[in-house]
Amino acid sequence: MAEIRCRKSAALEGEAAEESRSVAAEEEEERRESGGDEDGQERVQPSKQKPAAASLLQSGLRMIFGAMAAVACGMLYAGYLSGFHDRKFWFSSRQELEREASFPGGSGLYYHYYKRLLAAPSFSSGFYELTADNGTVSGRTINAVERLFLYPELITSFLYRVTGSQNRVEPVSFYLGSVFGLQAVCVSALFVCSWALSGTCVAGMLAVSWFVINRQDASRVEQGVPLRENWALPFFSCQVAALTGFLSRSTGSASEVGSGSDPAAVDWSPSVVLTSVSLQMFCYLMLSACSFSFLLLWELGHYFLFVQGVCLVLLDSLGLVPPRKTADVYRAYLGSLVLVYLAQFQNASLLGSPLLSLLIGSVPARYFQMKMKMKMKMGHLGARVMKMLLHVQLVFSCIFTCSFLVK
Repeated sequence: MAEIRCRKSAALEGEAAEESRSVAAEEEEERRESGGDEDGQERVQPSKQKPAAASLLQSGLRMIFGAMAAVACGMLYAGYLSGFHDRKFWFSSRQELEREASFPGGSGLYYHYYKRLLAAPSFSSGFYELTADNGTVSGRTINAVERLFLYPELITSFLYRVTGSQNRVEPVSFYLGSVFGLQAVCVSALFVCSWALSGTCVAGMLAVSWFVINRQDASRVEQGVPLRENWALPFFSCQVAALTGFLSRSTGSASEVGSGSDPAAVDWSPSVVLTSVSLQMFCYLMLSACSFSFLLLWELGHYFLFVQGVCLVLLDSLGLVPPRKTADVYRAYLGSLVLVYLAQFQNASLLGSPLLSLLIGSVPARYFQMKMKMKMKMGHLGARVMKMLLHVQLVFSCIFTCSFLVK
């Protein structure tokens, strides 16, 4: 019996040893597998980082090349305008009085005020003389800055004094160089706008080429350099480029979830959100600054912004633009109009502008639209078209009512 018990205990001890060995072998295999998975993850992460770094480098190089191409197009166009103006009027070989006489039509009057500002003892005294001008209209004292929108001459004469260009550059050359430099900005902004819309620099080069080919219909800088639109239209081109970037979904995709976009389709990574918000804020600030400059430099600028605002109304009615962005653009218009009204000595013509009527009329139209819960994206095509026409009719009814009450 004792021998049988010893054999049983030995068998039990052998089975326990075999179980412990199998458990140890399983643990060792699990450790090896986990270690292999970690090695695989470590191998996959560098492989993922390499394409991300390569794409980031490629996009950075593309941005640098596009910016250099835009600047080069602008500089080449400015050089062409300078050479064309010199060959057309033999500008470099003429005397000072003959150069002034080369400005056609009434555009020479603007340069006359520029010379008066430079001839004044100080900039402040010259500015005061223009605000109380009794030599332009016989028997009357007028505010020439308000009447003729002379802020381009004020800014140019101020820069001419501050930069110390009296002993290096002639006044007329500095004046012409300022206009041609703004034309370079206009071409560069056109390049950037086309680039942003298409995503390729080739479209920007094509847009600049067509602008240069059709320059006789697109600009009057070759006919009269001091004209107001030659100072203002470059800022309008920058404003259009900024508006294109602001309305683009790529600059606000992370902030438009509340406007009907799918939250799952939005990249919520911190870098993407920060870049999107920063780019959107930059475009909005550029839009506001360029709108103010455009209205300040040209008396007809509010008509251009009115047409732009009507296009935004149509886009908002069709649901192609988020309502929040439309409201932000209208706020930029209103702020620019108020600042220009103050800078132009409370010019009453700005109060009767169609742009102000549009901004005022869009407020009740949007209120009634939200009150009646008219969703433009709901219903079939015919219903959406009818809703759009009703919305547009409501906006224009408010515009005409506000314009009638103001006038």
